[in-house]
Amino acid sequence: MKISIPSQIKVIIRKGCIVFLWIMVWQCVHSLMGKDILVPSPGATFKKLIEMMSMGGFYQDILLTFYRVGVGVILSSILGVISALIAYMIKLVQEILTPFITLLKSTPVMAVIILALLWFTKDTVPIFVCFLMCYPVVYTNALKGFNSVDKELLEMAKVFKIKTFTVICKIYIPQIKSYLEAALEMIVGLSWKVVIAAEVLAVPKHSMGYNLLSSKSYLETDSLFSWVIVIVVLSTLCEKGVNSMFKSSKR
Repeated sequence: MKISIPSQIKVIIRKGCIVFLWIMVWQCVHSLMGKDILVPSPGATFKKLIEMMSMGGFYQDILLTFYRVGVGVILSSILGVISALIAYMIKLVQEILTPFITLLKSTPVMAVIILALLWFTKDTVPIFVCFLMCYPVVYTNALKGFNSVDKELLEMAKVFKIKTFTVICKIYIPQIKSYLEAALEMIVGLSWKVVIAAEVLAVPKHSMGYNLLSSKSYLETDSLFSWVIVIVVLSTLCEKGVNSMFKSSKR
């Protein structure tokens, strides 16, 4: 009798095999290098990761970095939508903001971090840089969303004197929702990269970026790889969480 395997189990098995394949590639690279200081083995790295997880400071550093990411994303989302709405309503504001948005999009992250180090404390720098890098994404997408709103529907709402609150809930929000979702999906991954980079340069004491720099300085490559794994896993989980949230809201 043929045994059928559920599709979800097949997906899990396939992904597990892919992960195992890359771990084997990692092991081969380690063997070719022949030096733990260059590329530690998967076994040594996961052993170090378990050791790190048994320390209280490990979770404190993760929480504080997560806090900086969260604050940066929330600020950029709120201010990005508000400024896009104002720019949509007042074209002069849009013209004034356009050079600023273009400047932010073209400025290297490292340049922003270095400037921020002159202006803010080391604990504030990652939040500021995260906000500044994510804000243009939210603003641009939100503005596109507002501009895509059906003008005929707005005219009809005006003719029939429909309340402003109803217009916002029934016309604006449904039509800009997909643009805002796309923006949030983009900035969630971006925010982790930016915050970690800012933490490496700003060196706030309790942060994942500080641990990366510390591991590199003391040539603790197994610790460095462990922190990279943690960062990648957390960033991926955040992105998956946001995607799942949007998918469930569409059902």
